[in-house]
Amino acid sequence: MQHSAHGDGATEIQFPLAGLPAARPGGQPMPQGTDAYTSKTKAAWTILSDRYAGRLTSAELDHLFACFVLGLTTPAFGEAEPARHFEVVRKLVALQVPPERTQAALHEIPESSAPWVEGAYASVERQGVNIGLALAAGGEADATGEHR
Repeated sequence: MQHSAHGDGATEIQFPLAGLPAARPGGQPMPQGTDAYTSKTKAAWTILSDRYAGRLTSAELDHLFACFVLGLTTPAFGEAEPARHFEVVRKLVALQVPPERTQAALHEIPESSAPWVEGAYASVERQGVNIGLALAAGGEADATGEHR
């Protein structure tokens, strides 16, 4: 893992993609860096936190965020060794969620506080997949997953 300091005092965590194949099945190249994934992850946390503040428990919000990150990374890492994909997800979730909550978000589905919450997990994961598909293809996607 590498840390790079920004002029504003913030530190961005980057992790190399060592151990991943150079191409996915079908010959499509793997992404060469994680900067786009890091920025999309941070943006998603802000959007989800703002949108669901006061409507979800912290455990539900953390799990919702983990679902997004899983979806985001699946197009690029889903066919890699499962442990490697899980490690990428864990590191990205840990950018925004404290370690003890990251562990819970990845290993436990919290009891739903409202009937719509379980559907939100699946919906947010699909949005992550759509954005991840655009990133894996070398494009961009906005917060809704629409390609630009």
